[in-house]
Amino acid sequence: MKSSVKFIYYFFAFLWLVSLLAGPFFTFFPSAISCELPWFDISNVIVDQKGNTYIGLPFYGRVQLYDKEGNFRKQWHIGHGNGGSFRLILSPNQYIEVATAQGRSLNTFDSKGKLIKVKHNTDLFHRLDDKRTHPFVDRNKNEYGIKDKVLFPEIIRKSPSGKEDLVAKMPWYLFFIHPFYTVCCLVVSGLMQWVTNKRKNINY
Repeated sequence: MKSSVKFIYYFFAFLWLVSLLAGPFFTFFPSAISCELPWFDISNVIVDQKGNTYIGLPFYGRVQLYDKEGNFRKQWHIGHGNGGSFRLILSPNQYIEVATAQGRSLNTFDSKGKLIKVKHNTDLFHRLDDKRTHPFVDRNKNEYGIKDKVLFPEIIRKSPSGKEDLVAKMPWYLFFIHPFYTVCCLVVSGLMQWVTNKRKNINY
């Protein structure tokens, strides 16, 4: 029993370390990975006229794209100004703009993640950050926001009538490398190991 608990503890310790180091690694090595990443430290959500949904992940320095069915399509590195907070903006011509706190830049991408231009020395992030709790509203007056941002994150669309629909959600298997869940499992397994050691000492 004790060896099994110890194995579980070290297993989750390893997962937690991997998930913790993944943020800075993926942030400073843009081409390191192209698969879907856990929804951790979400900045905000925007939706284009085609129904594609974009979420910002400052922890990884990435933008993730989902189609109108909620399927993951791709993710890309934000480029200049990575390593800090940022906000996503949908421009009038449907470009994806990333306003960064670090470097005070405005990076413009097309819907496929191709960099169009970079504007330096802008305070747009700080102006947008004052409205960080405001939901994204599309041209049909639908509101988009994150539900259960920490526990079971989902993107929800709320119609003007108040009806809520699921747009996209994080796949269950990404919970195993999500920093929040791995540290929770690490704490639980640590407590199990402590209880096992206490019982062993009592038996002696």
